[in-house]
Amino acid sequence: MSSLTDFLDAVNLVCPDDRGPLVPESKTLRCTRCGSLFPVFENRIIDILPKARAELQDDLASGYRDDYLELAAHPLTPNMAPWAWGTRSTHTAREIERRANRVAWLGSILVRSGPTRDLVLCDVSAGAGHNSLAYASRFRYVLHCDLEPNAALYAYQEANASGIENVLFLRHDYLQSPLSQSADIVICMDTMIRGRSHELALAASILDAVKPGGLAVLDFANMRRQFARRTLQPRQRLSTDTRAYTRSQVVAMLEEVGFAAVELVRMPGSRLLPQPRLVFLARRGSLGD
Repeated sequence: MSSLTDFLDAVNLVCPDDRGPLVPESKTLRCTRCGSLFPVFENRIIDILPKARAELQDDLASGYRDDYLELAAHPLTPNMAPWAWGTRSTHTAREIERRANRVAWLGSILVRSGPTRDLVLCDVSAGAGHNSLAYASRFRYVLHCDLEPNAALYAYQEANASGIENVLFLRHDYLQSPLSQSADIVICMDTMIRGRSHELALAASILDAVKPGGLAVLDFANMRRQFARRTLQPRQRLSTDTRAYTRSQVVAMLEEVGFAAVELVRMPGSRLLPQPRLVFLARRGSLGD
């Protein structure tokens, strides 16, 4: 079994408030600059929220600000009920099959650049762990990250039941990430749909988490798909909780925060309608670029 020391030797975690180095100290991680303590549970779950929430702009999708503040208000405790959005009990058989196909497709994208067995994967907004746990056997270490404290407990429980030991569970604020050049590959699926300012802040945080030369796989709602849905079903109301983008808008945002190379990859599915999601591979430049 991988110990916390093993994880910390391979992954660079820093204080989300001042970016100071963290050191283990009696079931906590202590910031060597400000002295903040972040509790560690079961040697693999860390509650590592910053003291204050990120400042959110007015372009956010409906309700997200309240959800963000509500989730961040509660500290993680071991007696919380393990729960995460997207658990099998809340979805139909068709939805479960569709998700399994998507997990398999994304797995094929992750290995496009070569072997991954010695690499570190980070799953941002990892939820129930459908991706992070499915790919654990392909990587040296996996970082399962989510703002929802119950989700960290749920995914940890699922990992234990499956005998998965190389995953570190971080309950963190992905807009103020404690990861600093920590992962060879970062994936962020179904989260960059809240508003341009949110997407820019999240993309910048992800860029900081990627090692030089590393890769991020980022998922955005497709504006062309939303237009097509409205054309085919004029009376259908579109979600107020989702912000959608064009391909050029996404490329501009990712280049604005500093990604060096951006590539759109096509998801499997019907070619009669625009893709529901725009999935991009975004690479961080190597040192000296």
